[in-house]
Amino acid sequence: MKVKDVMIQDVYKVRRDATVKAVLELFSERRISGVPIVDESDHVIGYISDGDIMRHLATRVPIGRHPFVDALTYYYGVNIEDAASGGNISPDEFREQVEAASTTSALEVGGHSVRTIHEDSELADVVQMLAKENIKKVPVVRKDVLVGIVSRGDVVRTIVHRVLSL
Repeated sequence: MKVKDVMIQDVYKVRRDATVKAVLELFSERRISGVPIVDESDHVIGYISDGDIMRHLATRVPIGRHPFVDALTYYYGVNIEDAASGGNISPDEFREQVEAASTTSALEVGGHSVRTIHEDSELADVVQMLAKENIKKVPVVRKDVLVGIVSRGDVVRTIVHRVLSL
């Protein structure tokens, strides 16, 4: 079985100039946790995950509670006073710091040395890559152009489906 038989073809992606705020909005709207970053020709030039954003906010928003939780609280509707209360900053300072951190580009925050796999690779190759490198998703390419994405969940569902004939 080939990677192209398992991959998701309708892949969400962002351009190099997308902001952290735009990426967070995409993550929330689509219920995803990571996306490839592509250039104008859809060549994969990076990858940004919720973990990358968590680390980015943690270095820029000095508050008592975890900054990623507070940023999501801010963006998605929970009372800003409650979000800021974990640290020693006012709600306005909190809002300003999150806004400033959210204007950073996705490419600056995301990983630049992203692994990809060719669509004609064997399923076993992607299984080994995901396990060995402890990654959750791999962008799939054809002639260095993004054509899909394959995740651990996609692989597990495919294997279970074939083994159990569901």
